[in-house]
Amino acid sequence: MKTFSLRQSLLLTAAVVAITGFSTTAEAAYGQTGFFTGRVQPDGSINLRDPVSASPNGAVAGQTIAQRPRPEYDPIPIDVGSFQMFPSIEAGVVFDSNIYSQQQSTADVAWIAQPALTFFSNWNRHALSFGAQADFGLYTDHWGENYRDGLLNMRGRFDLANRTYINYGADYQRLTEARGSPDNIAQATPIEYNYYRFYTGGLRKQGRVSLEGQYAVRRFDYDPLQTAAGGEINLNFRNRFIHTAEGKLEYEVMRFWQPFVKGTYNWRDFEANAPQNSQGFDAVFGSGFEFSGGKFTGEAYAGYMSQDYRNWNNADGAGNTTSDFKFGGNLLWNITGLTSLAMEADRTLEDTLTTGYRSFISTGGSFTAQHELRRNILLEGKAGFTRYDFNGAPNRQDDQFNAGAGVRYFFNRHFYSDLQYDFDNRISSIGAFNYDRHVAQLRFGAQM
Repeated sequence: MKTFSLRQSLLLTAAVVAITGFSTTAEAAYGQTGFFTGRVQPDGSINLRDPVSASPNGAVAGQTIAQRPRPEYDPIPIDVGSFQMFPSIEAGVVFDSNIYSQQQSTADVAWIAQPALTFFSNWNRHALSFGAQADFGLYTDHWGENYRDGLLNMRGRFDLANRTYINYGADYQRLTEARGSPDNIAQATPIEYNYYRFYTGGLRKQGRVSLEGQYAVRRFDYDPLQTAAGGEINLNFRNRFIHTAEGKLEYEVMRFWQPFVKGTYNWRDFEANAPQNSQGFDAVFGSGFEFSGGKFTGEAYAGYMSQDYRNWNNADGAGNTTSDFKFGGNLLWNITGLTSLAMEADRTLEDTLTTGYRSFISTGGSFTAQHELRRNILLEGKAGFTRYDFNGAPNRQDDQFNAGAGVRYFFNRHFYSDLQYDFDNRISSIGAFNYDRHVAQLRFGAQM
């Protein structure tokens, strides 16, 4: 799971606004899931939760306590033609004990605001959603850390027949790289980049058999880096396209056993860094499951992954191909109608532009516990651990631990407040990359 910075955490905090109304295979959960922090993928792309569910009230299969509907506190949409509109805004103050995520910590206070606007279709057939969100941060003392991030998002589903549809979507995100990211270059100013994504795919279910496929392309485009001395570093060697094509075949033996096989092929093209170009695949076998009337839901899988860096200068003697065992899964346990526990794990192979390395294997897991203390008071605690094994020289291995807790209080359906604390710790085999970080946030939100 990727450890993410304050600014990325803040971009994810608007859990009451929906950017993605339709889940797809390519948007599988990665990293910690929570009411306050959302889900993060290793490349920085995000998948925000739908603010309103059509499910009946109460804990249901595949839904955490925080995700289930609360009719008396959920926002009421504004009808705009055949769409429903959800406007919202969050604002607050954040204390960060280590804004640079470095061994020698530097503290500051940031003032943040995140306005958002989303639209969902209310058609009988097909579906379409649009979303826009901005994320602004103003630091009290270190103005060089100020940021202006945001995103635009579209999701769609075209129904061909019963249990058969085509889905598609596109994203644009303006992001600031996490200071604690394994790829972050220690410079005086933040690294900003544009992220684009387009995907299309489809699903067909026939009896107990379902077949899914999807193609996606992503683009990372980095701004030049302004140095403390007033110079500029061109980061076009990090610009790249990533293409993925995947397929999944599943057979529902019974409700609590849904075995599947899934394969993914990718090719990664760098704009000005040919040695980093690669192609690879992963193949897994697993099963979805549901027990005790939906009290336990999830999936588990295991398989193999490989990436070929055929142009890499393998002076480290490691060869040009990185291959390893792959596994992952998630489990949601709705312990009672008021308490849920979500656990997940994953093992992936990611590119890195850190000097001397071509990739790293990320192996991690997390759990998130949520409890409804009262109908308008939600509690959450979470913890996670990730190990980054770098491929290259010198030998580097990072262990990342994070934990946190938070509370959300609904004043009414239009106003709420969050109080949250997070702790982040990295222990690296290269001691200069070690750090501790404490972040405390107080936010107020308004929604229609």
